[in-house]
Amino acid sequence: MLEYTVKAEQVVANVSTVRTKCAQIFFDSSPGQSEHLLNPAELLLSAFSACLLKNVERLAPLLRFSYTRTAIRVHGVREDKPPRLVRIDWELTIWTDEPASRVDLLERNLRKQGTIYNTLAVACEVEGRVIGSPPVRRCRNQRWQRRATYERHAARRQMGAASLSGNYPDGVGD
Repeated sequence: MLEYTVKAEQVVANVSTVRTKCAQIFFDSSPGQSEHLLNPAELLLSAFSACLLKNVERLAPLLRFSYTRTAIRVHGVREDKPPRLVRIDWELTIWTDEPASRVDLLERNLRKQGTIYNTLAVACEVEGRVIGSPPVRRCRNQRWQRRATYERHAARRQMGAASLSGNYPDGVGD
């Protein structure tokens, strides 16, 4: 049997943090809604998302399922009285060359194997699907373009840091 422990505390008014291991997440603990921080319901939906993504990574080698990437969208519906989530809808897209029958096999296993998934499925309606999408093939030029863009952004960040510190690279600011 596995056990989990987290520690949460209020940092300042309306902002709290939860910690476990070396990780820390700030969240909104205000009576209203923050534009920038996750609220507790969004943290729960994030845990649901993480559960599915973790299980894709865990199950793929066991099922000999090959994929290049995966992404998930999760939507929760809350009722007011009593305040609780009544429905969670999800859609996981996986970029793979596997046939539809193998994508269905992965989906069946995701529904059975997730701790958070199974816990929430007892408490509310959980509906979702896995969509198989052909992997995007990138040519060499696209890889070089991504790398050039990354290097341009890194150079700009370095220039910004240099200008703040007053230290300019050779030939800049002369």
